[in-house]
Amino acid sequence: MPELTTNDGVQLHYEDSGSGPPIVFLPGWSMSSRWFDDQASALAADYRVLQVDPRGHGRSGQPRHGYRLARSAHDLNELLESLDLHDVVVVGWSLACSSVLSFWELFRSPRVRGLILTAFTPVMLPRHDWSWGYGDDPREVIEAIRLDHAGFVRSFIPTLFHTHIPDEGELAWMVDSSTQAAPWGVEAIQWDHFFQDWRDMLPTIDVPVLVIEGEQDKNTPWQAGKYVADAVPDGRFELFHHSCHVPFYEEPERFTAVVREFLLSLPRGTP
Repeated sequence: MPELTTNDGVQLHYEDSGSGPPIVFLPGWSMSSRWFDDQASALAADYRVLQVDPRGHGRSGQPRHGYRLARSAHDLNELLESLDLHDVVVVGWSLACSSVLSFWELFRSPRVRGLILTAFTPVMLPRHDWSWGYGDDPREVIEAIRLDHAGFVRSFIPTLFHTHIPDEGELAWMVDSSTQAAPWGVEAIQWDHFFQDWRDMLPTIDVPVLVIEGEQDKNTPWQAGKYVADAVPDGRFELFHHSCHVPFYEEPERFTAVVREFLLSLPRGTP
């Protein structure tokens, strides 16, 4: 299986399929890259698709250190450089969008020609100048994760859906792949994620950005994603009316079509 060893000695697992301009998929909190299998199958005929398990997630290593968004950003940069990828489009889902923005802020890599942010809010918690935040008390969420990560995941995954109800087989692999994640790692990086505010850097992004939101998502309201698309110089917005937090799973054909349209609209850069 393909793996990358980071400069701090962590094995990162990734799936590598297809050929052509590369697309890198990064999963959300506690999840594995398996969530993007349908997109990989649909896009691999025309693109090189890489599905990455972040450190502590899926089949990647589970160190006791490095569970911060900045370290996730560094891991992504190491992946692009070690595989010598160019003309990359990076797709982040949920928490991974914060990793993607941290990557952009730190590296502004010329290897990247576009970003796709799915189910994202640039500010997680409500504050005096932001009303579209996460509704639960972060201290209670972190405590629930700490006390029973597996139980938290089992109750959390069904809330990601609106029209699609996972059957027993689907739910089993979703829970299993998520509970493989290192509990100490997902607790730490979620805490970091809760207190970020990306609004100031959005106008600095000088590559096209596609923001995809589910209209039925209560944790990351679609208005927050529209804010992101409006704040980025070349921001584009797609609202999925029949989806919650996983539009790529609830409306996969439309999701793939929207991603393809975005990819075809981008200018090619380095060979």
